[in-house]
Amino acid sequence: MKTAILIALLAVTACGPSLQTKAPHRSQNLITEEEFKTTSAHNAYDAIKTLRPRMLRRRGDLPSVVYMNGARMGEIGLLYNINAETIKEVRYLSASEATIQYGTGHTGGAILITTK
Repeated sequence: MKTAILIALLAVTACGPSLQTKAPHRSQNLITEEEFKTTSAHNAYDAIKTLRPRMLRRRGDLPSVVYMNGARMGEIGLLYNINAETIKEVRYLSASEATIQYGTGHTGGAILITTK
């Protein structure tokens, strides 16, 4: 009888949820405020380069366009002038996504910065 209860208990626990937790999925196109806190970078460019370097890769010679809080700011070099501590999130849009959202002129994509 004890053996039957033990077998039943093992079967139930084997089918239950795992106690191990998976690491949260990290979006390749989004950097959150919490992630910015993990880097010692002082400006947005260095923080993005550390956390998601793919966001800074250019398509040919066409730079990404930078938007801050919805306003078009300029090209990617502007990121050196943005204090990393002021950033709430950074989102990368592909060329097609940026064109749909903002119109033409985004062949290199767009980097959207939202500040605190």
